[in-house]
Amino acid sequence: MLKQQCLTCIVEVKAGLMGDYQPLQCDGDFDQDGIHAARVLHRTGKDALTKDELYFRKPMSPVRKLAFVFSVLVCFLTIAVFLWVIPCEWSKCPSKIQQLEWEETLYHLELMGPMQSVHTESGLNLVSMVRGAVWSPIGTNSQQQQFEANSGGVICLQGLTGVVAWWTRLTQLPSRISCSLLDVDSNGVSDCLVQGDLGYLVAINSESGMKVWRFDLKLNEGETIERITFPVVIPDVNGDGINDLAALCKCQRPTEAGLDKHINYLVLISGRDGISIGSPLKITSCSDIYGLALDDDGSALYYTCKKQDSYENEVSQTLSELLTRATNKTVTRKWSHKSRLRQLIMNDGVMEFRVGKHRLSLLNSGHCPTSCTVTVNVTDELNQTVWNYHANYTYESHDLDNNTKLEKIRECIILVAFNASGEPRIVNASQTDVTRICGSLGCQPELRYQTNSLLIDDLDLDGYQELVSCSVSYHQLTPQDSEPQDATSPNDFELHSKVQVIRLQAELPKLYEVIGHQ
Repeated sequence: MLKQQCLTCIVEVKAGLMGDYQPLQCDGDFDQDGIHAARVLHRTGKDALTKDELYFRKPMSPVRKLAFVFSVLVCFLTIAVFLWVIPCEWSKCPSKIQQLEWEETLYHLELMGPMQSVHTESGLNLVSMVRGAVWSPIGTNSQQQQFEANSGGVICLQGLTGVVAWWTRLTQLPSRISCSLLDVDSNGVSDCLVQGDLGYLVAINSESGMKVWRFDLKLNEGETIERITFPVVIPDVNGDGINDLAALCKCQRPTEAGLDKHINYLVLISGRDGISIGSPLKITSCSDIYGLALDDDGSALYYTCKKQDSYENEVSQTLSELLTRATNKTVTRKWSHKSRLRQLIMNDGVMEFRVGKHRLSLLNSGHCPTSCTVTVNVTDELNQTVWNYHANYTYESHDLDNNTKLEKIRECIILVAFNASGEPRIVNASQTDVTRICGSLGCQPELRYQTNSLLIDDLDLDGYQELVSCSVSYHQLTPQDSEPQDATSPNDFELHSKVQVIRLQAELPKLYEVIGHQ
């Protein structure tokens, strides 16, 4: 009987609301509260329920609102992925390649290659030797010019932005740098070894730019260092946990006849603090020594000995023998060097690079600016030439004043690419005009420091490589809103060093497209 009353209630409510339907559940036995509720819904006339009272619902909770908004956003995101991400080309796809590109110009500075990459917490930073501008516009103050003329040091740029991370002044003009050979403080990050004139050698922390140590060779009275070779990394022979170094040193000492006597030394250097390990080893049987290297198993050093009659021979000595002579203590231990570094091969001015099965040889010859030439030769695994290029450097030169002249050089970047069959394709990737000034103090920029102005590395450690290029040139200053005038003084120019980073994978398809139309 109660169930029949419930069904009647449902029908009457439907009719009283002119077609609006609100289902009512009435399973099970009715209690008194259920009967009272049914009577309330059955009210008619003035006491009838309004639509708002019948359909009243509690508002959504904040959690349900958040879930609703999130579901809508997911729908739009799915549509965007299918429209713009999946169909895009791999070289332009934003989900696969984030465009790391920047350009930074340093004023009154000459960056001297090669550029080095060093590890940091966020990626890789770029480290380079630097020299101050020899010629600067009149009125340039010390705040605008961090390095004075013919002074130098080391500078570090953040790999992600190009902002200067740190810079360090050195007492000698640097001539060579490597930031991949030695970790002097065992923190897992390689530090920078920098060489300068007159035996100058210093280790610099690659993260902070602070000098860790400076090598000071203890010589006999009256002896001065003429030159020292860039050190070779050897195993840890003094047992302090850090790999050590070896270098060849040529010294001179004046004689009673007024002539300089040349003395050759081989020195072992502690990698931790830069102090000589034992005494320098005098080499009396050679008029000159060069080409110091560590053998394949890391147990011996060898070098080339040049005699008075120009006869040359190779000399090899084990690390145990050298350490015994240096410390006057018998050493019988044998070392092996686990770290093998890829080195640039240089023989008689020839630079060689190996990529896969191909080898590129580059030879610079002659004297610039009048007769210097470059020869490039690419060979395959059978040592057969697949591409050869020869060019004469062309200079445009004119005098600025009695002591200086202006030279213009064109710098080109050439891409040598190979298809699956090994056939080469050549593309002129870029071209830059370089202006340099020459005078009694030499030329700036120095061409020998610009030959290694390119670097390929993964700066943001995302698996994709970037191309880093550096160009140094003097730029003529002209009054604003006026036509450039013929320069009459080197002080009419300002030195610029421009560093540019581009995503290599994003640019390669464009170059290959050019290759395909050749």
